[in-house]
Amino acid sequence: MQYSTRINFISDDKEISQSLDAKLIKIDCKNISTKEDLFNKFSKTLQFPSYFGKNWDAFNECFWDMEWIKAKYHIINLNIYLFNIENLLCNESMLEKKKFFGIINSDYFVAPNDEQGNLNFPMNIQLFFNNNEKKYIYSTDVTILWNSL
Repeated sequence: MQYSTRINFISDDKEISQSLDAKLIKIDCKNISTKEDLFNKFSKTLQFPSYFGKNWDAFNECFWDMEWIKAKYHIINLNIYLFNIENLLCNESMLEKKKFFGIINSDYFVAPNDEQGNLNFPMNIQLFFNNNEKKYIYSTDVTILWNSL
């Protein structure tokens, strides 16, 4: 199975290294059964800007950019721990699940040059899942989705 180098499986969130230049954000996915739930939960928890359009393209852009988090907390590393994923997007089609897992399994994008001509690189983002949920990922259609990317 091919995962992004940004995908990590851990036993406990205490395994996520903490440093002064990093922030840990935990997202409980237990009640995220629709894409609207997902957009609302992630935009609130990750403090997406008000212009977030609540669609997959906007989610992809905001999820991998996070310049506002970088500026607010003066960090260069963001660790996101997603847990209770068994019911994540359970009321959505496989296509919608594929869109979500495709976004989080990709390497982040590099934004075009900003107005000053400097490269605008997003911050380093690492994603963490519980080892117990790795079995869920391997035994469901999510595996098929990630293998088809």
